[in-house]
Amino acid sequence: MGGADREREGRLDLAPIASVTGHPDGKTAVVASHARYIGNAWIGDPNAKVSIVDIASGQVKKSLRGDECTVTPDGKRLIVDSHDDVVLYDADSYRELRRWPGQGNQVKLDPTNRFALVFKRTKSGLGPLETTQSFVEDLATRKKVVDLDRAEGSFAFDPAGNTLAFTPGNGYPSYGKSIVVRVYALVRGGPPKIIQTEEAIERVQYLADGVLAIFLKGRAPRRPAGAIWSVRCWRCRRGRPQRPSCRRTWN
Repeated sequence: MGGADREREGRLDLAPIASVTGHPDGKTAVVASHARYIGNAWIGDPNAKVSIVDIASGQVKKSLRGDECTVTPDGKRLIVDSHDDVVLYDADSYRELRRWPGQGNQVKLDPTNRFALVFKRTKSGLGPLETTQSFVEDLATRKKVVDLDRAEGSFAFDPAGNTLAFTPGNGYPSYGKSIVVRVYALVRGGPPKIIQTEEAIERVQYLADGVLAIFLKGRAPRRPAGAIWSVRCWRCRRGRPQRPSCRRTWN
């Protein structure tokens, strides 16, 4: 066998490759293979797959049906998106743990993999996807612990997975701007804590120490076309914001 033949034999053919992402273990690549999707023609590639590949050997450890895959930061779960559903897998055994049917759904897990934030969407004809449901689900019981009433927007789980900060927008695909953050205690329950701002909220983020950072964008005085960015940080106690601890502003 010639050198070219040996090269072809060792080459991993997963075309057409849409994306390649690394696994947190540093030893594995996640390769999404599917045809290119054009515009609003929501037609799935029947051969779409996600391949879990050992980087050192080039061997495919597992192939799963789907278009894209997200690996949780701890490497324990795989969230595989397709045109028909979103499926949650155990990353070691590849056992299916949960399935959410529907086109264009989005699912995100909290850092402990206990709760799932689910945005369910639907599509009519060639129009855009529209949000029909949004909620937080306890994966152990499969019960909704928070109903977000079809809203979509910026969101963040705290590092302990006890709290969700959420800015309610108008739903996919045009979220709109919000000046309200709702902070839900997922474990203890109860009504959300409301934080209201004067400027439009761009996004929310929990820092490593549990501080909630709210990124704002407002108009700069005397500069009609300009903007002022600022971040407000809220100290949290038992997962609930108590008071703003600092504010930083820049142009």
